[in-house]
Amino acid sequence: MSAVTSELPAAEGQPKPTQAIYELAVEHFGSADKADRWLARPTSALGGAAPNELLGSEEGIDKVEALLGAIAHGLAA
Repeated sequence: MSAVTSELPAAEGQPKPTQAIYELAVEHFGSADKADRWLARPTSALGGAAPNELLGSEEGIDKVEALLGAIAHGLAA
């Protein structure tokens, strides 16, 4: 896993993503810019929520982590 020192800034009123999820997104998408966009974009795979909207709870973190795993295996986008 690449070493990422910055964190995605939280949108106003949105929880800040955890460093581990951010690093995983950067690894999967290949750049911090692509990870930032993915984390902020609503997706039907998460019920219409943006991944960074779910990172305020353990359940939400688990859902985002599972989606990143599915993307890594070519099962979702």
